[in-house]
Amino acid sequence: MGENYNLAVRYRDEHFPIEEYNLIKDKINVHCKRYILGHACLTAKKSWLDPDKDFEELSRVFNYSQSSLQKFMSYAKAIDYIESFAPEFVEKIIDDEIRLSLENILWLIKKKRSEIIQCLELMADDNVRFSDVFPYRKRRFRGTGKDKQASAHFEKKTLSIKDTPAYDPDAPVSSLSYTIPSWVGTMEKVFISVDFTKISAAARFKLRKEIVVLADAAEVLLKILKEDMK
Repeated sequence: MGENYNLAVRYRDEHFPIEEYNLIKDKINVHCKRYILGHACLTAKKSWLDPDKDFEELSRVFNYSQSSLQKFMSYAKAIDYIESFAPEFVEKIIDDEIRLSLENILWLIKKKRSEIIQCLELMADDNVRFSDVFPYRKRRFRGTGKDKQASAHFEKKTLSIKDTPAYDPDAPVSSLSYTIPSWVGTMEKVFISVDFTKISAAARFKLRKEIVVLADAAEVLLKILKEDMK
């Protein structure tokens, strides 16, 4: 087991003297540090008489903002949650063999357990990144102030009555009917041109995931169409 993981488990399972943190903080990586501090805060929280005052003191001792310590507590609980059903990956996360940021860990645990395990299995391969497994994860908008104002203005902009086209209930369905053949054509090209024995695990996972989503959506739509015809 790695040194960071050993220290993380030790200070989780034993009483953690706050004074010891300054002795080990330069010897551990950021994942171990977050986990240890998160558990230290969770343990200390149980005996707080004045939460605001006591949390402020803990923030001063550890030299982290209260918001950071809140995130560390969430991180510690997230790691413990993963350990409850996939303990083999926790050591790799804390020892930085599976590279996951705090934000991605907190986002990942909202997924189904099966998806979490698949993600961690893929990321155990050094060539697979989190963004390869979940490329559609939304990121915060980082535009300039002018960009944000323009975006807000665009979102608020509405068509005038005279610019609004006549309502056609068939339009969305017709559009989909014209689009689906192109999807089928693309799939047929893939059948012919791709050697599936040579594609990466990440590519296989992403395609399988999206096909399942597409199949589920198609099944729901077919069911609706059949019901409406009765």
